[in-house]
Amino acid sequence: MLGKRKGKQRREYVPDYVLYDLETTGISSLYDEVIEISAVKVRNGKIVDEFSELVNPGRPIPYAASSVNNISDKMVENARSFEKVLPEFLAFARDDVLAGHNIAGFDMKFLYRDCEKYFGQTLTNDYIDTLAIAKLCFPEWKHRKLSDLAEHYGISTKGAHRALADCRMNQQVFELSGERIRRNICKTDRGENLVRDADLTLKKRNGRFGGFWGCTVSRIADNTENSIKKKEIVQCENKIITRRNGDEMEDYSIANTTKEQRIALIRQWIPDEDGLGDSGDMDLWDIYADYINGKREIAEINAEMSGTYYTEEDLK
Repeated sequence: MLGKRKGKQRREYVPDYVLYDLETTGISSLYDEVIEISAVKVRNGKIVDEFSELVNPGRPIPYAASSVNNISDKMVENARSFEKVLPEFLAFARDDVLAGHNIAGFDMKFLYRDCEKYFGQTLTNDYIDTLAIAKLCFPEWKHRKLSDLAEHYGISTKGAHRALADCRMNQQVFELSGERIRRNICKTDRGENLVRDADLTLKKRNGRFGGFWGCTVSRIADNTENSIKKKEIVQCENKIITRRNGDEMEDYSIANTTKEQRIALIRQWIPDEDGLGDSGDMDLWDIYADYINGKREIAEINAEMSGTYYTEEDLK
């Protein structure tokens, strides 16, 4: 649905939702366009309806994109523009919770952008990123692509990278991951229970550099066989700070860093030079572009896209 305020990211299993997927001309929500949108409507864990449309982006589809999603210029030449297709998707989704793999860092950005562009309003639906759910269920994995999860669960990956096939695949993945959550078996290999940090939220506060997002305190429990350990963390304007004996990490706020330093910081987080981590199609350089260019703090970006699940190891 359209409105003035964006919906919230939820990190839980729900039985009723609309799971969707986009195929695009590239990985940048700033410059690229949607060329396919598909969705499945789920009620009580079962698919009851489907939606799928090719979209004419109004420009040639790059070879790199076509080689992944197998969508050619010929296939979309008679398709409608996204301005015409998007209202039909919104009518299909209504006010359902949206779900999808890596949508916080990718697909939702395209929907937010185009809802604002075409209708002057934003998308108000809450959403669940199944990548965040995968991090909860498989924290020890280095990569959590949709195909990795499907293979783990024994789900066919035939037709992968076409939007509707990915939706059907991911719906099965989400249901099986939801079962793991319900049975409370989402643990690391070390046997540590993952505890959702439901109270870790950002607040607009005033600081010596002006307004910033941050400083909410929450406790994270590590359920071990003999004891429950608690550590206090503080999420401030630019990062999560772990408090140990009064010591704090360095300040990476925009006000206290140069652009070169911010680039160097992001580079430390990216294991591969291509910018791809366990996010599949997600480009971390694109995600943190606003921070690098001094427009938004890290915490604001992370709160938008990251899961709030931690193990004891994360806080060491």
